[in-house]
Amino acid sequence: MANLTGRQIARNRETQDQPSFASHRQHVMRLILDAAAGTSVRRSTSAQSDKWPTMTVIGAGNCQDIDLTTLAVAFSEIRLIDIDAVAVACAVSRLPADVTSQIRIFAPIDIAAPLMSVAAFVSLDPAQRAAVLAAVESAEMPERLPVSDVVVSACLLSQLLDSASQIAPPESSDYLPLMQAVRRGHLLRLLSLTAPGGRVLLITDLVSSDTVQELAKTLSAELPKLMFQCLQSGNFFSGLNPAVVQHDIQHIQACVELCLSSRILPPWLWHLGARSYAVYAVEMVRCAAND
Repeated sequence: MANLTGRQIARNRETQDQPSFASHRQHVMRLILDAAAGTSVRRSTSAQSDKWPTMTVIGAGNCQDIDLTTLAVAFSEIRLIDIDAVAVACAVSRLPADVTSQIRIFAPIDIAAPLMSVAAFVSLDPAQRAAVLAAVESAEMPERLPVSDVVVSACLLSQLLDSASQIAPPESSDYLPLMQAVRRGHLLRLLSLTAPGGRVLLITDLVSSDTVQELAKTLSAELPKLMFQCLQSGNFFSGLNPAVVQHDIQHIQACVELCLSSRILPPWLWHLGARSYAVYAVEMVRCAAND
């Protein structure tokens, strides 16, 4: 049995206190603050116009993708969700008291439940496998969580898909159905955690310099072309083709009912130690109550 939770916790320890997060964090913060501004515009016509927006970060981990001190100025409350309670608590413990007072931690939580607790998936009988797929793809979460005006998935989806590949390897007939269920369930849960009129930012890495060596030296202006070439050649992380993600948002009925609009945002480079990643984001606008 693969210890999926242990693998994720080990990754968090390996990437803790990485100075190379800086440029990636700056880009992520710009997207979050833009989303907050857009949400405030929508809220300004509502009865709640006197309130600051709230936000949720899914896959918060060591919180290196975000600047919590800056976010505390823009949001009235910040909710941090992760399967690694120690990593999140450690990150928050370093903050001043006036910032921590605005933070709520929800951990440990498997946001793709029951994915991280599934044992020997390929050995289950067909009915059991179907039940797991249905549960992973549903909006049901392990506990009731508050909705927020801005919901951010911080480079988590690629890790969830990698975890899925550990219990249903690529050569298995269960591989594609499980990958699809994880991706679709993640989209639906993000939208379900977003307040009417709010915004979702799905941020994910697409490919690394492990398979695209020139990525480390690619200029920002050249990145969209390189990403297109990677997509054309199939050289990217399975399940994360932005066109497929957009298709799910626009064609999965449960997502259609919740999502007013979506768009793919321009990619950027993330240099993490000796490895570089191409990263992109999808912004979704949650339907307002009267949409």
